[in-house]
Amino acid sequence: MAERYATSSVYGVAMTMNPYLRNVPQQARSTERLHRIYDATGRVLADGGIEALSITAVATEAGIPPASVYDYVADSRALLAAFVTQRFDDSGHEMAEVLVPAATLDEALANVRKVFRVYFDLMRRDRGFRIAIAASQADDELVRISFEDSQRNAGHLRAMLVPFLGAESEQEVLDRCLLAVHLSGAAARMLLMIDDADIDRLIATYIDVFVANIASG
Repeated sequence: MAERYATSSVYGVAMTMNPYLRNVPQQARSTERLHRIYDATGRVLADGGIEALSITAVATEAGIPPASVYDYVADSRALLAAFVTQRFDDSGHEMAEVLVPAATLDEALANVRKVFRVYFDLMRRDRGFRIAIAASQADDELVRISFEDSQRNAGHLRAMLVPFLGAESEQEVLDRCLLAVHLSGAAARMLLMIDDADIDRLIATYIDVFVANIASG
């Protein structure tokens, strides 16, 4: 498998190098067009679900020829994988902003709460991403992308927590973080099914349960 990550300076946060693109934009105009394609993909998914996704539909939504989409991806499955990878990368950048150094366990746990809030807020405002994550359960490649992202984020949380919980608990902390991070995908998919009035309460409960589990370790 080709290396997919480049490391930033914040807790070793690894940001993805999207392997599903045929071409990497080299100029600002090309980068802007690719982001238009990603945004159009999200809107197509949000409006019509996974069944509506096609190169033609995305090109029409983006206001560009289908050939311009094919410049970057081979087919709609590669487009979906590239979109999911990019959205995970976006969430990683947002999480990195709240992964500030902590001086105490309470500060580290407060950072954990912020990380999960960033993730759930992204899912809440991006229906297309939620639909793509839900669809990932039926596609082995998308499952792999999702799990690799969970492993990466669990590693970041472990690095922040272990100094306060002891090196002897490092594997246990990693296991708890990995389970909480990966299961947050299921919690995010639940947002598709429940009323807005219930979302904040359930998200807060999920975060409380995870933080209490870590603190008890």
